[in-house]
Amino acid sequence: MTTPKSREAARTRVFQEVHKAECHFINGTEKVRFVEKHIYNREQYAIFDSDVGHFCPPSVSISLVPSSSRPGARGLLCSVMDFYPAHIQVRWFQGQQELSGHVVATDVVPNGDWSYQLLVLLETPPRRGVTYTCQVEHVSLEQPLSRHWEMPLDTAHSKMLTGIRGFVLGLVFLASGLGFYLCKKSS
Repeated sequence: MTTPKSREAARTRVFQEVHKAECHFINGTEKVRFVEKHIYNREQYAIFDSDVGHFCPPSVSISLVPSSSRPGARGLLCSVMDFYPAHIQVRWFQGQQELSGHVVATDVVPNGDWSYQLLVLLETPPRRGVTYTCQVEHVSLEQPLSRHWEMPLDTAHSKMLTGIRGFVLGLVFLASGLGFYLCKKSS
């Protein structure tokens, strides 16, 4: 014989998966709206609504990944965020040539709001003067989305050049001021 306490314990171990499909007929059969819901243990985890009719396009950004073992960069990271549905293709290019040998990607990860994200690492230290491109192909895009990246000027090198320019400009003003002073003194 089961007691109320043992029945309660048995009920908490029950897992329930529910799929619910609805057809809503508007104005007779002129317009039909289809809604499908997936529910697990009273928590809705997926829904399809034919009236929504659009996908989430991905947002794409590129960042430099520093090396943990040596000075400089380890590679470039292409972050592809907030897209739906999950199927997506991401490729790296150097100039016009596709780079596939040194590319590592995470699995497509759900965000929890029906959208997904993916990180794709190009494990090649970037070089100056070379353009790198992360290209994304997704059903929400009419054409592939490309983000370009070039190595920025070295800030230490840039600061040194600015200092040299300032020093030379100072010398020019000093020489012209000294020349003006000597001309005035002799006249």
